[in-house]
Amino acid sequence: MKRKITRRSFIETTTVLTMGIGAHHTSLGSLARSEVSELVVVKRGFKPVPILVAANASEATRRAADELADYIRKISQVRPDVMSGNHPIPPSAIWVGVHPDFSKAWPDLNPTFSHPEEILLAGNGRHLLIAGRDRILNGRQIECGTANAVYTFLQKHLGVRWLWPGELGEDVLPSENIVLPSFEYRYHPTILRRRIFARAERSPLADDWTRFQRLKLDSLEGPAGGHAYTNWWERFHRDHPDWFALQPDGTRSGYPAPKTAKICLSNPEVWDRWLADAVEAIEKDPTLSMIMAGENDGHSSGVCVCPKCRAWDHPDGAPWTYTWKGSSEKLVATTDRYITYWNHLARKLRERFPDRRNLYVQGLAYGPSTPPPVKAVPADNVIISYVGKFPTIDEATRQPQKAQFSAWSKAAPHIFYRPNLWYWTGGAWGLPDIALKNVSEDFRFLAENHCIGIFIDTAQEHWSTQGPQYYLMAQLTWDPFQDSQAVLSDYYARGFGKSAERIRQYYQLMETAFTAVTVSPKFGPNARDRFNLLKIFQRVYTDELFQAASSIMHEAELLVAGGPEIYRRRVAFVHTGFKYSRLMIANLFLMTRVRESAGKDREAVNRVIGNWKVIKELCDQYGPVALAYGSIMGKMTGSGYMGMMEDYFGPPSEKLLKGGGTGQKKKASDARTDIN
Repeated sequence: MKRKITRRSFIETTTVLTMGIGAHHTSLGSLARSEVSELVVVKRGFKPVPILVAANASEATRRAADELADYIRKISQVRPDVMSGNHPIPPSAIWVGVHPDFSKAWPDLNPTFSHPEEILLAGNGRHLLIAGRDRILNGRQIECGTANAVYTFLQKHLGVRWLWPGELGEDVLPSENIVLPSFEYRYHPTILRRRIFARAERSPLADDWTRFQRLKLDSLEGPAGGHAYTNWWERFHRDHPDWFALQPDGTRSGYPAPKTAKICLSNPEVWDRWLADAVEAIEKDPTLSMIMAGENDGHSSGVCVCPKCRAWDHPDGAPWTYTWKGSSEKLVATTDRYITYWNHLARKLRERFPDRRNLYVQGLAYGPSTPPPVKAVPADNVIISYVGKFPTIDEATRQPQKAQFSAWSKAAPHIFYRPNLWYWTGGAWGLPDIALKNVSEDFRFLAENHCIGIFIDTAQEHWSTQGPQYYLMAQLTWDPFQDSQAVLSDYYARGFGKSAERIRQYYQLMETAFTAVTVSPKFGPNARDRFNLLKIFQRVYTDELFQAASSIMHEAELLVAGGPEIYRRRVAFVHTGFKYSRLMIANLFLMTRVRESAGKDREAVNRVIGNWKVIKELCDQYGPVALAYGSIMGKMTGSGYMGMMEDYFGPPSEKLLKGGGTGQKKKASDARTDIN
């Protein structure tokens, strides 16, 4: 049965929208029923109202208008005309963006915007306005309020959902009629940098998804986290050795390595060189809002000990241990030192670009600059990016980090959150890393503590094992004050039909496993602790847990067996993640046998080979978004962060494959698999 989008369902939707929301929302919810007139966007047997776009509309606005027309067609099987330029004003229309003739059609509405990225959705029974604050700088769009308004309208008022990237994740409610009451809705996001899937945007499918979720078209441009001096040693150490950190042995050696060499922050020539690089970057890309100034990685190694840099450290700073070549010493945190440095850069940047009030120096609260400052105060054109690990972490780490972030939010005029996630409980390897309760609490916490940007580059795109968490994070990044439980209920209902409750139960079970991992002895949120995870996983992901999960998935499949194919395919999508997780844990036990026998346990070797053959088939079956096979293999066989795991998860290394001699190895196709 087709679901009709009616006045009643729309009013119920807008009622939900206006409940429990902060002051950045406004809605005209006081119209009496008798006063509400309706705009018939689409009605069977009638031509749909046209979509009007200004002749000078930006590319982002034009694209969004075309997508609006496409989704109206997907809903109603009828596509409205998209008209650009000057035309006679029709009796009814959808206006996308502020059109020069709009005031003639609706003189009483004021389509002006006071906040960054502010959006306005309004209908008066004859016309519908979908618009937002759009700003162009040097020929490039730096705010895309209208496009984000279109994607908001599609979700909030036409019921479109993008549960995960690709066709399978798109959910549209068919209806022959689309009727909208009179209403007015304004909103402006508090989080203006919304890159929570920085890696995902490299693939076309996920790139579209991040745009529909209103993540991609944000308004603070530039790297939101990173290290600013990784190439300085190669560029400058020969001619300017005094730009680099003085070591206790009297050298400026660049310890610990060229890419992690530390800088002598008190040297004014360093400030001038940083500014020259900043000017070059801004001239190349005038839309930049942030210029990195965070110190290199290896954060506690090789810091400068010259008297001028040391004088910037506050004697009451938090204790911190530093290392240099052949020595270490417990001193104080360098937070006040770094803030003093960033403030010098901020002054020079403001002097060079006096008209760019929204141009920022970006510093990192990371390593020895993580503790909040004792006395130094960041300038008003300094943004602090706090590098943390919540929400996907243990409580012993999560709560102190949140307390630090809260203290930073009081000390700094602008603060970002730049976490490293999905590493610590198996998410980097594609295992379920589900912390929905923490996500719900922590994203609201960020907004309440004045966070204006989130940047995450560690999502690996394992949507079949981590999908609800990705979706919830996306929704809360756009609006962190909405009801997260309502978001999740909608996700399960729209995605899985009659099996919604079973899929919810399945992910709740995986969240229970996440918690059990984090409270285990020897759990630690560092790459060096990853080998402790292997025994923890064997204790947490028991046969009993997998049998319970298997029973839930079986019930979910039965519930959708006779229904629409889309629900069967989506349940199978989630089941793919379950099968993968079970295979990976089975491989842990098998690879223990393989290691202990130096590869001579050929049964274990061949079962692991067979399991990996099935893993590859699972990844191929649902394409790149169910499980990111390339990322998984990189973590198994690569030497990068959380990598070098092939002798623990497989596939067995060449050394172990040869351990049993020749002629004993079965073909992969003959090996038994650990899946059912």
